[in-house]
Amino acid sequence: MARTKNRFNAVAVPETASAGAPVKKTKTFRVALYARLSVELKARPSESIANQLDIMREFIKGRPEFAEYHEYVDSAVSGTSFNRPSFNRMMDDVRDGKISCIIVKDMSRFGRDYIEAGNYIETIFPFLGVRFISINDHFDTDAEFNQNKSLEIALKNLVNDMYAKDISKRVAVSRRLDMERGKFTGSNAPYGYKVDSTDPLRKYLVDEEAAAVVRQIFELAAEGVTLREIAKALQNYRLALPGEYLKTGKLYVDEGQAAKAWYAGTISNILKNQAYIGNMVQGKRRTRLSENEARHFTDEEDWIVVENTHEPIVDNDLFDKVRKVLGRRWKRVLLLRREVRIYP
Repeated sequence: MARTKNRFNAVAVPETASAGAPVKKTKTFRVALYARLSVELKARPSESIANQLDIMREFIKGRPEFAEYHEYVDSAVSGTSFNRPSFNRMMDDVRDGKISCIIVKDMSRFGRDYIEAGNYIETIFPFLGVRFISINDHFDTDAEFNQNKSLEIALKNLVNDMYAKDISKRVAVSRRLDMERGKFTGSNAPYGYKVDSTDPLRKYLVDEEAAAVVRQIFELAAEGVTLREIAKALQNYRLALPGEYLKTGKLYVDEGQAAKAWYAGTISNILKNQAYIGNMVQGKRRTRLSENEARHFTDEEDWIVVENTHEPIVDNDLFDKVRKVLGRRWKRVLLLRREVRIYP
């Protein structure tokens, strides 16, 4: 949230102004100091949020036109997109007339998408009557127009964009190599497992309490119990949803609290997950900044599957039996849908 510093002078009056002489007014700006960092890296203290804010505060110090200022900080947020929490709040304040000048340490802190950055500086800010200053680039839209300086900023924006995409490509290649050797690159293990943070490959460890629930789900499904019936049984036994269990570590819902209904989709995902037979499955979703590709689900043939990376919770026979049961049930559903006729 923006923080306001109570330092405001509406007009600076020269002390030497003689009586009756016209007083020269200094134009003042309601300033936004904007700082951003993708990751807080101790190895690069010069890019830290604190350092950026110190540089901007020092820049406006003693300048009466920058008497009132607000601070907007996006920490651990990529500069390749302008959809950022504090940046969006700042732009809302601009539209509400609360901000008339935006100051950044340098262009890379403002954004690394050179097309979008150029659109803001050359089109959006002038339209909204907003002054823009990049301190380290010695760029100020209120200064006299300098074609060479504008060209320099455009080139810097392009370099920033190329740098971000190059880093993204390298990270994606490194991440894929980790997946292919069976390293878990995600945040949370599937329900029934925990991540072994001491292992270089971050392997799954069986969480016995939750694993017992997973086995019961597979056994019921193999017997032909429907997903909805399984979900209802889990709710009746007051078992916490997987997401709630992850947050609280409590397998059952506390007394006095209502047990939430399990979704049939949650049950289905568990029954289809090869992690429960000891396989590491990753790459189900993907994004490629280097190719301007948005995050999306991938086809099953593009998943990265490494077999026998951890202890299974169910054996292959039970897993295959459940898949056949679900397959037959899905075929019946398709046949019933085909038999439905809608008449005028």
